[in-house]
Amino acid sequence: YKLASASGPEAEALQDSVLGMLEDLLKIPEGKLISSKSKRTALKWCDSMRSGGGGAATFDDLDEDDAGSVWEVIGIADDGKEASVMDQDGESLEGVAIPEALLESMRVTFDAGEPVKVLMDLKGKKILSVLSS
Repeated sequence: YKLASASGPEAEALQDSVLGMLEDLLKIPEGKLISSKSKRTALKWCDSMRSGGGGAATFDDLDEDDAGSVWEVIGIADDGKEASVMDQDGESLEGVAIPEALLESMRVTFDAGEPVKVLMDLKGKKILSVLSS
């Protein structure tokens, strides 16, 4: 990330690859291999790279608006492409797009009657990843 966020011709060549890798990391469910702390750092780096900013972010640099927040899926549309979600305060959003890479695991867990918690990007109103219970 540090090399890709720097300026210069080498950095420009790496930016797409690093951004793609960070986005793939965000799709991995939380558990033994990845923590919410590392996902929030990766999310901050993605935002920084997309906006053209530089500098490494740490977990302490994040606030709730930048890092996204945890929401629970309360419904999945019949076509499976959109979800309804609710936060801890009872606020809900409908018509939230479900990334194709997360669709099957979300549907199986939801249909089994288990809670499905997701990390949401509130700026883009999209689901970033499914969090393990």
